Amino acid sequence: MNAQQQPGEHSNSERAPADGPEKSASENRMSQDSLITQVLEATLAGGDTTLTEAEWESLSQIARAHPPDTQLQLALVCQLVSGLLRTRFPKLSEERAMFHQMSLRIAGSLWTHPRSQQHLTRFWELLSSDVRK
Repeated sequence: MNAQQQPGEHSNSERAPADGPEKSASENRMSQDSLITQVLEATLAGGDTTLTEAEWESLSQIARAHPPDTQLQLALVCQLVSGLLRTRFPKLSEERAMFHQMSLRIAGSLWTHPRSQQHLTRFWELLSSDVRK
């Protein structure tokens, strides 16, 4: 994305080739990076750090699906990220492979950052105990 481009606009290099729907690996990578950038920009532009009722319900369903003593790990963080993204950006989940890869990438970034991992662990503890009341 260049300085004159709006978040929803794509440069010519990001468009699907005219001769068919298949994309090269580099085009697919550019498309994924562009989509992730758009999601992050939309999230930051929202300025609202509170979760909606639908987002809480999505996260609560994930917590209810696990036993009370479940320890947080990367796979579970990926489920939480996917649940949040699916609720906040429903159109993203239409492209399953890209959606899964993006969820895993975001979850991995959050999980490998020590401070973020502490926050996620505390969030999971609170969420898990809240859904069992």
